[in-house]
Amino acid sequence: MKAMILAAGLGTRLRPLTNDRPKALVEVAGRTLLEITIGRLREFGVREVIVNVHHFAGMVAEYLREKNNFGMRIEISEEDRLLDTGGGLKKAAWFFREQGAAAAPFIVHNVDVISTIDLRQMLDFHTQNRALATLAVQQRPTSRYLLFDEQMQLCGRRLVKEQKTELV
Repeated sequence: MKAMILAAGLGTRLRPLTNDRPKALVEVAGRTLLEITIGRLREFGVREVIVNVHHFAGMVAEYLREKNNFGMRIEISEEDRLLDTGGGLKKAAWFFREQGAAAAPFIVHNVDVISTIDLRQMLDFHTQNRALATLAVQQRPTSRYLLFDEQMQLCGRRLVKEQKTELV
């Protein structure tokens, strides 16, 4: 199984910790966010990962070299300018199309999200429902809310600052 770790952001919410390092290398209880995320994915059975990077990109690449890629195949997708989630995923599409794996499910995980969500249950739900995409979301204060219909299908978003609702 393959995964993508989204780590390209500037980490502005983690400042001043990200003034001299990428958010992926911020430590929690003596472990970097990147190590925590890779470990979680590894426990789930992921063996190949692509990490998108931008802010202090070289530090992430060097860290992974020092850690021998945690014994996994890890590729770097460097973004000269931030591409956001969709753009980052599109740039890394080659990774998921290798060796005829285009139809296989894969995981996209933010490096700065620590959770105990049951990834196996989420993948089973995804497979049983033949979903195009399955999102794990949590109700929390934000400037952009995802909107779901009665069947829990994503149907739009609400932008708080702009006082705008977009439905699809």
